[in-house]
Amino acid sequence: MSNSNGWGLTARLISKHFGALGDRVSEAIANFDPETATEADRDRLADSLRSTAQKLAAARASFEKERTDVVKLRELIATDEKATGTLAERLAAGKISEATITLFCDELEANKARMPQEEQEEADAKQYMDELQTIVDALAKQLSEFDAAAKKAMQQLATAKAQQACSRCAPSARASWPACPACAATPAP
Repeated sequence: MSNSNGWGLTARLISKHFGALGDRVSEAIANFDPETATEADRDRLADSLRSTAQKLAAARASFEKERTDVVKLRELIATDEKATGTLAERLAAGKISEATITLFCDELEANKARMPQEEQEEADAKQYMDELQTIVDALAKQLSEFDAAAKKAMQQLATAKAQQACSRCAPSARASWPACPACAATPAP
């Protein structure tokens, strides 16, 4: 449960990393023009998306672990608080020692003191996950725009080739063909 030194360091590294990564992603997104991008640009973008998605999956798993830790600690504290009444009755009846009660109360207080730290670790993990999700969404949008632009360009190329083939159909060829072989349109007589 407690890895506060690790998360504190991770949080500082994340802020530095995301400062630099965020700048690089922002720059890449700003400079990425789906109309003029090459296939190599698309491949780099797809690789970045894949890599960031893998980091996002790891961040989600880490967040879930931290959230589970917080839930378990809350349940433990609630259970221990319910048990204090029973323990007080047993102490009054002389069934348990005061040392046992003291130990129990010390553990309960230690768990309560640890709760803010655990909640902060959960919040840090969620923030990291959300930042990665934002980056993945931006990269996916860019990739989608590239693919749409590439598809549009291919359609325009096919249309241009068809138009060029039709312009080659000489009036004498049109009379001998029942349909234009390039566009499958029936020429005018």
